[in-house]
Amino acid sequence: MKRNPGAARRNLLLAAAAALVLFGFALALPFFYQTSRPPFPRPDKLQLWYWQHSNLVSDEAVASADALIDRAVGFGYTGVAFWDNGFNRLGDPLWPAVNVRRLRDVLGYAVRRGLTVMALGAPFGYSNAALIPDGNLVESQRVVGSRFRVDATGRRLNFVNSLAPLRNAGFENGKTDWFGTHDAGIGLSEDVYHNGKHSGLIIDAAGNSRFRQEIKLTPWRQYHLALWVRSQGFRGPANVEVVDWWHRNLVIFYAELPVTGAREWTKLDYSFNSRETTSAYLYFGVWGKSSGVIWFDDLTLEETALVYVARRPGSPLKVYRPENSGPVYQEGKDYQYIYDPVLSPPRAAFRDNYHAPVTVILPPGTSLHRGESVSIDYYAAFPIPGDNQVGMCLTTEGVF
Repeated sequence: MKRNPGAARRNLLLAAAAALVLFGFALALPFFYQTSRPPFPRPDKLQLWYWQHSNLVSDEAVASADALIDRAVGFGYTGVAFWDNGFNRLGDPLWPAVNVRRLRDVLGYAVRRGLTVMALGAPFGYSNAALIPDGNLVESQRVVGSRFRVDATGRRLNFVNSLAPLRNAGFENGKTDWFGTHDAGIGLSEDVYHNGKHSGLIIDAAGNSRFRQEIKLTPWRQYHLALWVRSQGFRGPANVEVVDWWHRNLVIFYAELPVTGAREWTKLDYSFNSRETTSAYLYFGVWGKSSGVIWFDDLTLEETALVYVARRPGSPLKVYRPENSGPVYQEGKDYQYIYDPVLSPPRAAFRDNYHAPVTVILPPGTSLHRGESVSIDYYAAFPIPGDNQVGMCLTTEGVF
């Protein structure tokens, strides 16, 4: 094809002109922005705020808060932002009325001293204290198709664990199953162990030192992970996590192991939701460098069900045949009301990441028969490991 020099020259000039226009616009944009926007209002005087952290459950606490308010006013502060557990408990029938009065009195005292007062907002993120009256208002995740079977007496449902056990869970088979990362810092101990004659060992890691095993999961099921750990003079980032490498490297579970310093053998229990995952890696060990020694032994991973099961209108529970054939079984008639006492009034609390699952009882006259299999769909809470934080559900009427 024959080229046209005139057309090429013309296109080049047009491109250069367009570039100059864009450059000029970029230079002028800050000027137009600064001259067209309205000026920010200036306060009449400097505002000084301080953070008032308190727990006004005694007259001594009230006196201490009032004294701090006096000091703040003396130093010229103009506002106070209050954080107090009493805000979380407003409306809680179990919260003493005298504590409500104490909170009101301190707020009033700050106003009388001329301070502008800002109160704690609704604790939607870290909601443990606010959920004490009713833990069923917790934000929860769906669990689908957990299997149960009617026991030989016909009076209860027994859970059916579909997960194969971990391989070499106690490190008794030597350097197998857990050593696929080929990290240099992992090994075996024949001197210190919880059971058997071996344990996994990490000592003075110079870099990543992680044990790993591939696991097969069923999507949207609840799982229980347990491991025994021991440490001596340990310092470093020790974690356990479940990672779906086949699904955008999704981390479906993560926890920092509480092994700093020296600890005797301690069992750690966790629960997590598999979400969409079918294949994942279970990791535990050190990410980065560490000093000291940490041992691992006797790991278990099993499917579980009905731990922290939430019961409210927005979190339905259904019992049905696994093939989805036939009628849905009726609560109260075919099985007794299912609930987790840990979440129930009057003293709901999230003190752990895992506890014994709920037992499903069948009443006389149930239409379920001995040996029959059923599935249960439900919603469950999964507290953040460590301090077991949970959030309340923002779409539930009882929250507002």
